[in-house]
Amino acid sequence: MGDETKNGKESNSISQLLSVTSERETAKRAINQLLSIIIGHQQFLETEALKDDPKLRIKRSIEFAMAEYAEGNSLLHDCVPDARRIISESQRKLDSLNSLSLIANFLETL
Repeated sequence: MGDETKNGKESNSISQLLSVTSERETAKRAINQLLSIIIGHQQFLETEALKDDPKLRIKRSIEFAMAEYAEGNSLLHDCVPDARRIISESQRKLDSLNSLSLIANFLETL
């Protein structure tokens, strides 16, 4: 009976581990899906190599958005008509990416 109990506990532990692994993979896919909506198709493709590291992919996406914001500011100083739109869009991206980063950090602790 001792072996049956031991095997039952081991089986339960393995099931829990598989469940956590599956949940983490599901969370990665969800983060990547949200990221594709936030940053757009082209930048999403440019960060495809980072799909298994959501935190790093988000960090790289933040760098893209910061560059867009800086470009918008530069265009604003040059009185380019689309500058305010570029700044506004990049600010929305940065806000969303920061929120997504908080979620990714939280999921990593689970």
